[in-house]
Amino acid sequence: MSSPEFNVFKVGLFAELDRKKDRILAGKMSLLERVQPLTEEWAMGDCALDGVATVAMPTAVKNHRAATAWLFQHPEDSADISIALKTIHALMVFSLSDQGGQFRSQEGIPLCANHEPCDASMISALVDRLTEWTRADSFGELHPVQQSALVLIRLLDISPFVEATARTSRVVANG
Repeated sequence: MSSPEFNVFKVGLFAELDRKKDRILAGKMSLLERVQPLTEEWAMGDCALDGVATVAMPTAVKNHRAATAWLFQHPEDSADISIALKTIHALMVFSLSDQGGQFRSQEGIPLCANHEPCDASMISALVDRLTEWTRADSFGELHPVQQSALVLIRLLDISPFVEATARTSRVVANG
């Protein structure tokens, strides 16, 4: 059970965001229909953030939108992070890489000076552990924004793919 101080913090911090979400969900359109106009902008920004080459940008944006749509259309599958991660990665790199949906089998690239990605042989176990953690009661008590941030940080730390790890992790974390 969380402390009263934490609940006040949680409510105050995300109250406006929760009100906006409630207004969206009260509408007749599905959440996917509501966010679809935003997915193009999100995809462009996400691909640019990862330094996708100008030549590959149209394909990467199209793939990103497909991955986002899959996430909204398969909420039951997105609860298993391993399934979501591999599926979304395969969609993200479709026609851009032959390693779509495959965890890396080589050394990972550090995110910063002090980051050490896990050994490739540990990726599946760590992703499974992450899935278990997200099913814990304590995780469920967190606000969805906090849940998303924690999943994103953990996926980036694991660095499961050779390429498109950050884009894939950001989409999965929003599931």
